[in-house]
Amino acid sequence: MDASRALYAVLGYRRLVRLSCLPGLRSMMDAGYRFFARRRIRLGLWWEKR
Repeated sequence: MDASRALYAVLGYRRLVRLSCLPGLRSMMDAGYRFFARRRIRLGLWWEKR
């Protein structure tokens, strides 16, 4: 998620970066990204079948 935050900052989404760095939201977004990252290949295959 830190790499995504850095990319968003470079692209000009600084408000999103600041929002995602709030203490409670940061841990939830980090956990959500870890959940997604572990399943991204299966999600991609599922999406292609649709």
